[in-house]
Amino acid sequence: MNKISGVVICYNEEKNIERCVLNLQTVCDEVIVLDSFSSDRTVEICNSLNVKFHQKAFVGYGEQKIAATKLANMEFILSLDADEILSEELINEILFLKKDILADVNYIPRLTNYCGVWVHHCGWYPDRKIRLWKQSCAEWTNQEIHETVKVVNSQASINTLRNNILHYSFLSAQDHFEKINKYSNIQSKNLYDRGMRVNKIRKYLSAALKFISIYIFKQGLLDGRTGYLISKRSAYAQFIKY
Repeated sequence: MNKISGVVICYNEEKNIERCVLNLQTVCDEVIVLDSFSSDRTVEICNSLNVKFHQKAFVGYGEQKIAATKLANMEFILSLDADEILSEELINEILFLKKDILADVNYIPRLTNYCGVWVHHCGWYPDRKIRLWKQSCAEWTNQEIHETVKVVNSQASINTLRNNILHYSFLSAQDHFEKINKYSNIQSKNLYDRGMRVNKIRKYLSAALKFISIYIFKQGLLDGRTGYLISKRSAYAQFIKY
């Protein structure tokens, strides 16, 4: 039987953390939570659950996830964000594989819920990412944003699971705009530090191309009004980033 550590980083996630932890506990042998000194009820909720709770000042998503993974004791890591859970079908799939046929590195598709609607286009699905891996075979990159898990053992066996992580990312339009402002600030600073400068024409053109890319080429129109809103708000995010 393979042993799995569930790992979550969080900050002010009182709305999500209990759901995420209880979900991970259905398949994991331990759950690690690394908190960035939350000011809401996150700490209180975690202390009421059977988790290994730690705190560390936030220094970037990649570095934070690397630090959280180092706290894990089991051979395999299963990493979720606080606003994610495993679908019931994925729980059963992992429990079956966990017995003795779990690959070293596992890609898992992610289905995102946008303001109550599951999004199947817009380039958002299947959005397969490495989320379950053997510690000796893969690791997080240390990027400040858009961190990923990379394979570090060329001999590692690789599998793609069939069932979904469920991502409850955007609960409202306000929630989306808050995240746009948060991430665009980080992205623009990174681009500026790398020497990029942008004129007005490029700002408007890049926003228009972003809308066309998501709504037309990534078939956002098939998601109806939700696809239109995602395309429009993603174009806005592109504009303010530049």
